[in-house]
Amino acid sequence: MALSETKGPNPQTTLIYLPPAGARELEDKVSYKIGDAPQTPIEISVRPRAPTLDSPNIYDASFKALFVLFILAVLVENGLALLFRWRPFLSYFDSRSTNALVVHHSDYDSLAVAG
Repeated sequence: MALSETKGPNPQTTLIYLPPAGARELEDKVSYKIGDAPQTPIEISVRPRAPTLDSPNIYDASFKALFVLFILAVLVENGLALLFRWRPFLSYFDSRSTNALVVHHSDYDSLAVAG
């Protein structure tokens, strides 16, 4: 542990907790006093750090997710284009107004199935 004290009209003391070297997961309780009065202990949890942008694993997972989304978008677009050029669809529906409704409905259905 380390203490950091500031001087001036409103002096403050900051208690800095440093976990033991090599600790990956740790539960600890810090007891301290201000003057001679003991204060309520502070519970501390040390957990592994979340991946950051400099972590090499985050790019692999991001690339896989983006690639799957790209392939899915291409398949959905080609499937809907096939439907919109289908002769019975063109003969029964006005393609300008109906295409947006069909796309919206298919997106809603795919989200309902996925989630």
